[in-house]
Amino acid sequence: MANKDKSIFALSTPWGTSGISVIRVSGKGCRNLVKTMCSIKSPKPRYIYNCNLKDKQRNIIDNIMVVYFNSPKSFTGEDMLELYTHGSIAVIKRVLSELSYLPNLEPAQPGEFLKRAYFNNKISLIQAEGINHLIKSETEKQRIVSSNMSFNGTTSLCKKIKEDITYIGALVDATIEFSEEDESTQKSNIEKLIFKIIKELESQLKGIETTRKIFNGLNIIVFGPPNVGKSSLFNLITNSDNSIVTSKAGTTRDLIQIALDVEGYKVSFTDTAGLRHTKDDIELIGIKRTTKKIESEDKLMLVLSPDSYNKKNVKSLKDLFNKITKKEIIIIFNKEDLLNFKMSQKKWFDALPFLKKTRFITTNCVDKKTKHKMLRKISKFVKNEFIEKEKANDNNLFFAEYRHEAHLKKCLKFLKSSYNLLKKVELCSEELRLALKEIESIEGNVDRETKLDIIFNKFCIGK
Repeated sequence: MANKDKSIFALSTPWGTSGISVIRVSGKGCRNLVKTMCSIKSPKPRYIYNCNLKDKQRNIIDNIMVVYFNSPKSFTGEDMLELYTHGSIAVIKRVLSELSYLPNLEPAQPGEFLKRAYFNNKISLIQAEGINHLIKSETEKQRIVSSNMSFNGTTSLCKKIKEDITYIGALVDATIEFSEEDESTQKSNIEKLIFKIIKELESQLKGIETTRKIFNGLNIIVFGPPNVGKSSLFNLITNSDNSIVTSKAGTTRDLIQIALDVEGYKVSFTDTAGLRHTKDDIELIGIKRTTKKIESEDKLMLVLSPDSYNKKNVKSLKDLFNKITKKEIIIIFNKEDLLNFKMSQKKWFDALPFLKKTRFITTNCVDKKTKHKMLRKISKFVKNEFIEKEKANDNNLFFAEYRHEAHLKKCLKFLKSSYNLLKKVELCSEELRLALKEIESIEGNVDRETKLDIIFNKFCIGK
């Protein structure tokens, strides 16, 4: 951790032009800084002042608002300042530059404000991680799960699990005092209590995968033969013109990805190179990247069209599907305005019979009059086939990090071991103690500071 005798500062709002910007300072030098730069001799805590911010030559940098927070009644638990300047890049640069010249004041490292708050017992480690997720949240689902972590939902669950394990441990130790008949009854009760916690942990471990999908987003790969209208479809879904659309086959030669908020979920759509045999070196690289992407993701949107049906394209798709397994696939039969549409649709199904069980819709992406209607149709299809299957009760999702998963798995392992060792009281008690330690580690009882550095370095500067 940075030297506690040093004060830290950072821009806490995004870099760029805005109405206001917020610059935070934390540490022992805050009160003196208010006097020297703001000409406020005795700042009243938690009171907002309007003043001229001046440099060391007493030139006015900006007219600002400033709030002084005294220790321990601040976010970090230290003396703190929040400077509300005009959101000009020139002003921000000037203020940060002036602060950097002051003694015992240094730029904050990523997550250092949160880290100081953690060391000063203002927040738990899991609350700090939740706040970091909350700041980065892009969708409503991400906000809900982040709020669970930030505002005591996860802490309350950990507390309940700790209390239950502690209670079980006390019962286990007490079995030594019971008669043989009472001991049998008591052990039956202990088994039920341990089993209940085991089920809770297993449920939370299953939820972690859902939580990660909420934060990382669902990836849908748009693929198919050349000239089926993949890029037109991609541009329609993403309301963009990022993919080049021409009548020439092989126009798309690289992966193009855009993330959207769909029903509160982050969903990334990836346009890909058309799958075919080619001698063009650049296009071939794009096709290899497409194949690799298809193999690595599990949600695929296959686009087909009447004019793309031929033996070469059928073979390319057969070769691809021979390589991939356990994928969620939906089909978009595009260019439904063409005369031979129904006939070619049947030909595709006959040539690739394994697609007959696959859900599909028909589309036309060139008619501007039906653009919005078509977009709603595609969005509803994607929602029903992909997003609805991922839905979970957001209020029951409390864990997200890999370290959470590791501690929960170890806790589960020790609880199962204690369950099997009930006849050996001392060994059972030790397993329960180790299980308890794993839950405490989730909350923040971390021994090594280097491990904390790894955690907080993922956070943003100014928080």
